[in-house]
Amino acid sequence: MKRVFLVFLVLLLAIGAARAEAVDWAQLSDEEITALLKAGQAELDRRSAEPEAADGASDASAPAAFIPLEKGSKGDEVKALQQRLVDLYWLSGSVDGDYGNKTKDAVQRFQAEAGLPETGIADEATQEKLFADDAPEAQMSVSCSSVVMGNYGQTSWYVNGQSFTLKGSQTRKLKTPWGTYVFDALGEYRQVD
Repeated sequence: MKRVFLVFLVLLLAIGAARAEAVDWAQLSDEEITALLKAGQAELDRRSAEPEAADGASDASAPAAFIPLEKGSKGDEVKALQQRLVDLYWLSGSVDGDYGNKTKDAVQRFQAEAGLPETGIADEATQEKLFADDAPEAQMSVSCSSVVMGNYGQTSWYVNGQSFTLKGSQTRKLKTPWGTYVFDALGEYRQVD
């Protein structure tokens, strides 16, 4: 009895209620029941593989929504973009949903690494590469320009898009995704953890 009920349910889904009710179950052989079960399972597999549209209908050919983002953009799409940039170390700071200069600069650096035009606009090509499984992570980038006089100096540091100047005997501790570093006015830096 369970087998007949299961076959009936599968057939309801596979061939529709009107056609399933018209089947004379008593007249079916085991081979016919097996064939109907396979057809029903194939239909279930096909339906479960189709993505659901917003209205509940299935449409496997519908493209994913795409929204170009640029300086001045705001909202959840910007938050998702910023979080991905943070996850890949292109952006440091808060994820606030406001596409400002820091986000634009991070997008530009990502575009340069990914071989894209460096516009600072998160267009379709940029977002596709950024959200891909093999999106490139930022590497630590450090450069400086120094003027040293005796035991004192002045150094302008550029670390992963951030800049700061140290004078005399000043130092600055900076936390990066690769560890915490101390920078000094003599143009030297070292990792402290």
